[in-house]
Amino acid sequence: MAGTLFWVDAIQVFIGAEDHPPPHVHAVHSGDGWVARFRFSFLSDVTGLYRFRRRGRRPTAAMLDRVAEAIMANLPACREGWWTTQGSRHEIGLVNRRVETRSIAGGDGFLAKVALKPSKAAVSIVSTRYDPGNGKVTLTLDDGRILLLTAGQHIEEAAEW
Repeated sequence: MAGTLFWVDAIQVFIGAEDHPPPHVHAVHSGDGWVARFRFSFLSDVTGLYRFRRRGRRPTAAMLDRVAEAIMANLPACREGWWTTQGSRHEIGLVNRRVETRSIAGGDGFLAKVALKPSKAAVSIVSTRYDPGNGKVTLTLDDGRILLLTAGQHIEEAAEW
């Protein structure tokens, strides 16, 4: 375990020291004997149940919803925790995925979308960086472009949320 990010009642939420992509947190209720993993994104403000294991009592849907809401409320801390523990090995889990961009008014001036089924115009991501201090994501693309994105203002589609 890399350290507790926060607690939701008796549920400890943390990022594992030896974890793997996609970016996710572990939520453990030792007393009831269950562990849930919740995936989150650096690009979008989306989180969701990713995996679940129990050895004791099953959590209620309301309890899992409360954990998901707490993760959303603490998303900057989750992103920082992932980057601190996994950034040097796994970056933010987007390398080799493909990104599409289009101009929009406001925000970063464009929308970046990492789709499950990208268009032919999508470009491969070769490296990523995250700056927790200002909440910025940097994507380096295989066409030489570098995109500076505000975390949470873009789109990442995933098979599991």
